[in-house]
Amino acid sequence: MGKIEDDIRGVQADVRSIKETLGWHKGVGWTIAVLFVGVFGWLSTFYIPDKFTDKLPSDFKERFAKLEQNIINVQERLNRLTPSTLNRLIPSPDTKISKKVLAMQLRKASDVIDVALKTQIPAGPQLLAPLQKRVSDLRTKYQSDAEVRSAASSIDVRLIAYEEASKRLLEGLEPISEPNLSPEAISRSSYLMGFTMVCSYPTAHFLGVVPPGTGEHVIVFDVEVDTCAQKLDGPRWINDDFKGSTVEYHGGPLYLADVTFTNCKFEFGTDSNSKMALSIISASNGTPVSLLIR
Repeated sequence: MGKIEDDIRGVQADVRSIKETLGWHKGVGWTIAVLFVGVFGWLSTFYIPDKFTDKLPSDFKERFAKLEQNIINVQERLNRLTPSTLNRLIPSPDTKISKKVLAMQLRKASDVIDVALKTQIPAGPQLLAPLQKRVSDLRTKYQSDAEVRSAASSIDVRLIAYEEASKRLLEGLEPISEPNLSPEAISRSSYLMGFTMVCSYPTAHFLGVVPPGTGEHVIVFDVEVDTCAQKLDGPRWINDDFKGSTVEYHGGPLYLADVTFTNCKFEFGTDSNSKMALSIISASNGTPVSLLIR
């Protein structure tokens, strides 16, 4: 028991420091990258013309290549940072820990992903797949325990979304952090993050109707949706808050991670998935809901 407590304290320390670590690495990584690009642009424009070539150090190419490699190494470390912390937090299904401790660790893992999304730190997508399998096994094993099931669903949705967000961040796509949305802007972004959307008409859809097969590319993180209509099927919803909105759902893939519904109208279908989702949301009484229906 003492060893478990020591391990948990160590994990808690990791979670407390992850914000600083992620922020520091991001700052250092992007600062180096910006300096690298700036210095290269300056050299190629002003310093490398023929008449100055003789002033360059003889080992300039070697130094330049080394700097470029260092930047690559920093990026690789960034890509492994979050998965490494998640690997420590998410236990294997056969680990002998209490359900309370298990739920706590899964919640802390969710916090780590939230920090990574806020600071726009991607992970190597291939490093997240084993963690998704582990969480899926935990959800199956503890299906009858409401607290663990909810925590597992919460981190499961986040891992799915974080994998997609990481791919798009690594492609150079930026998040959208303002409510001026269009299908074209959404398709060219990594995810939506950190703003409030207020609709002029209650029947106006926040995202519009997401075309079939494209919803998995839409990630809505830490967004408040006020007096809008919205179809839940497809997009990944994380830490979002629907207020006074018309919420629609008709049995498709549903990804909710700590989403709250306050004074909302629900237009759900009569299929089994819709009935189950409406029952869980109604029973939440305004507390965050985590639910995964594939």
